[in-house]
Amino acid sequence: MITFKGTIRGLSGLPMSGLWDLVFEDGRIVHIESGYGVSSLASCFGATGDDLQEKISGQEIVYTIDDMNILYGFTPTEEWEGIEIPEEGIEEEVR
Repeated sequence: MITFKGTIRGLSGLPMSGLWDLVFEDGRIVHIESGYGVSSLASCFGATGDDLQEKISGQEIVYTIDDMNILYGFTPTEEWEGIEIPEEGIEEEVR
């Protein structure tokens, strides 16, 4: 698992596809589960369906991905209480 900090540019995907792409301003693209993952993003930033892109774009988050580049979890940076995240991320060994 690797943890990064990034600013969301947008979200791309098709309904019922299983995985969508969460795109960051630094060019990083992370896969996100199209049901629970996307609804968690929407809920966190107060989006209701049609305004999802508008509400998440520009939001900065601390996020963790697994070894398949799938979003494991995230926290808005204003709520983050952990250590400073370097640009290259922090790798965590999963036991």
